[in-house]
Amino acid sequence: MNSPAGNEVNSGILRQVMPFDWSTPPGKAVLWQRDMSRRVILCPLPEPQVVAGIDVAYSAGGTNGYAAAVVMTLPKLKIVETQSEKFEIRYPYRPGLLAMREGPVTAAVLKKLTRRPDVIIFDGAGIAHPRRFGIASHFGVLFDIPTIGCAKTALLSVVGELGPKRGDFAPILLEAEVLGAALCTRPGVQPVHVSPGHRVDLACTIDLVLATTTKYRLPEPIRQAHRLANSLRAKDRQ
Repeated sequence: MNSPAGNEVNSGILRQVMPFDWSTPPGKAVLWQRDMSRRVILCPLPEPQVVAGIDVAYSAGGTNGYAAAVVMTLPKLKIVETQSEKFEIRYPYRPGLLAMREGPVTAAVLKKLTRRPDVIIFDGAGIAHPRRFGIASHFGVLFDIPTIGCAKTALLSVVGELGPKRGDFAPILLEAEVLGAALCTRPGVQPVHVSPGHRVDLACTIDLVLATTTKYRLPEPIRQAHRLANSLRAKDRQ
């Protein structure tokens, strides 16, 4: 089994531009999130040509993590690269600290990529987070790359009625500021909860999630990453 990357800063296609200690205790990690949220940049994203999705599956006992990255072209959503990694999960579960738990394995799989995506979609929150610094923001800042959070559940309050049509959305607020949106990607199914991570804005976030969602609820990059991560977990049980 591989060991976590720790403070390593890589020199590959995706360069980690600042070191980070994934064993930082929860109390200090919360303070770090609040401080680092000031580094998040929200801006329009030039039309992306390549998008990646990241997801992590857990073993039955929660001791191992299986991370998968799937890189796809736009607009055809053709898979051009997949990478995966397995690690021992060492960080305890804490609400709002998903990045700490999944960080080492996610960083390792990102550093394996041979093709640089224009934007990465994470199965988790961006700035729609109690400290405005979910996993998508965390990796966006660490790697200085555009990122988007697309979570199945919301960490913050969704305000107002969500319409039934594809593309309808309701805002996600924190202290009266719109940070994200509950977004309908398919009629008759539960919404996804999207927010910018880093170097994108909310309008681009919504547009890209819709552009990468076909006949399923989730965007294809993270749906395919989810399938790959689960297949790795299944093989490991055999």
